[in-house]
Amino acid sequence: MKRFTTFFGRGMRRSAIIGRSQYFPTCVTSSFLRRFLAFIAAGGMFLGIASPTSADTQLFSFTTGIGGSQPGTMTSISYPIGYDQQWPKLIFSGVNFTPADTGSMKTITPATDPNFATFTSMLTDGVSEGINFWFSPAPAQNFSGLIVPEPEVVWGNENDPRIDLHEFNITRYGITQDSLSITNSGGSSSFSASITFSAFGSPVPEPSFLILLGFGAVSMLAYAWRRRRRTA
Repeated sequence: MKRFTTFFGRGMRRSAIIGRSQYFPTCVTSSFLRRFLAFIAAGGMFLGIASPTSADTQLFSFTTGIGGSQPGTMTSISYPIGYDQQWPKLIFSGVNFTPADTGSMKTITPATDPNFATFTSMLTDGVSEGINFWFSPAPAQNFSGLIVPEPEVVWGNENDPRIDLHEFNITRYGITQDSLSITNSGGSSSFSASITFSAFGSPVPEPSFLILLGFGAVSMLAYAWRRRRRTA
């Protein structure tokens, strides 16, 4: 007969095993349970904080450009973006750029652009569509633009099977004006512009991650409740 002593925490008693080469603790003490719950809670909460799913990162950037001419004088330009199915609900419709804005990024969020949700619903539906990029001078009126397949905008290849951002949460969009030249002459104007369109957000969390995070939070609450009862 051999006697073994377990060391899983204070308060655990010895377990005598007769004629066997393995042994098991005869009980799990409250001390061990508290330590176990604290470990699980800390792990779950750490993953929730450190996971990249909670970060707002750049999901893609797409650069395009075009030129145009029109009657009238031009002093600024806007770059509305949208889908044919959503016309005239375009994002960035009221965001104007001048040559002085070259090199800077202007962003929109759900709170600042009323068409944010409508555009995002198309960009995350998993269906391949074309995105319209418009170049609209002001005060002279003209719409020059081009249509680019979603996979090319998002993934850099129009044949990419991932198509769009249907597995991502989008928090904001940005347009960086890379270049803008304006010429006004004889009652007409012309321009040449280049922009980079970007999206920011994070991947949709996996169900297993959400379960772990929830379990960590519940464990932390249970641990705090037990400590409160003990000190009461």
